[in-house]
Amino acid sequence: MWANLDFDENARKVEASVKAGQYPAAVLMIDIDRFKAIDDTFGHAEGDKALCLLADTSRRQLRDSDLPCRTGGEDFMVIMPSMSPLATEAVAQRLRVEIAERAIAAEQVPFHFPVSIGLTSFKASDASLDALTRRADAASYQAKHEGRDRVATRW
Repeated sequence: MWANLDFDENARKVEASVKAGQYPAAVLMIDIDRFKAIDDTFGHAEGDKALCLLADTSRRQLRDSDLPCRTGGEDFMVIMPSMSPLATEAVAQRLRVEIAERAIAAEQVPFHFPVSIGLTSFKASDASLDALTRRADAASYQAKHEGRDRVATRW
C-alpha cells in the first residue's frame, strides 16, 4: 500500500485539480513517535512490525481514493483528494487513536506506539509542492512539540 505510490507525482496531479477549482484536498504527514527507540529496544524486526501495523491500520481508515506514500524511514504522507479540512482532521484522529490502541506482539514484551500527525490542505495559492510539504512538516513538528500522540494542523 505505501511503497508503490510516488508522493510528488500524485501530489502534482491533485495540486492541478485544486488549482483548477475542481475539489479541495488535504495531506497528512504521519510520523511514528520515537521510532529509533523502538528499533534500538526491540530490534529491526519489531520496528518492521510497527511499520506494517501502521500500514494495515491505515488501509482500514483511508478511502480507496486516498493516496498513501512512504516518504522515508518511519515517515508517511497521505494525499486526500476531495476532502474538507474538518473531515480530514476526523480521519487523522481516528487513525491516531487506532494505531495507539493496537499492540505489537513483540518477542520480549508487547508494546504500543503512538504517532504524530501533521495536517494541512492544498492551497491554490501555493507556489510549489514545497510549500505544502513545509506546512505539513511544521504541523507534524508542532504535534511532537506539544507532547506527541496527537494531530496538529497548519492551514
